[in-house]
Amino acid sequence: MKRLLFLAAIAAVAWYGWQHRTGLFAGTTDSEAVIFNSGTHAMLRVRLTVDGQTYVREVIEPESRVTLPFPVTRVSDFRLRWEWRGLLGMHEWRGGEVLPGPPRSRCTIQVFDDNGATCSCVPIPTGPGAR
Repeated sequence: MKRLLFLAAIAAVAWYGWQHRTGLFAGTTDSEAVIFNSGTHAMLRVRLTVDGQTYVREVIEPESRVTLPFPVTRVSDFRLRWEWRGLLGMHEWRGGEVLPGPPRSRCTIQVFDDNGATCSCVPIPTGPGAR
């Protein structure tokens, strides 16, 4: 009887592991782009293109940040397009560089009132206690 219960427990654990294998073992391979609006106007119709993919946010308020996860398959730069609330014209910035992982990268793009931007990328910590 004990053997039967032991085999049933092993079967249940194996079934659970098989059903949840992607969540248990895969982890995320996406890097992150953090867009920080350092301007005094809200950014509207924000379009970030990296590695051939475009990611969209309609509004980023002043002194706010938005995090966009994205996969990286090749070396790529960033292309950011936006409008300022209350001002005419589309603005564009291109720069920075992200490399395919591992390790994953967190790239912070800080946008200023003069339509300039800076980009800095750092590796995302992994393992226990990583933030």
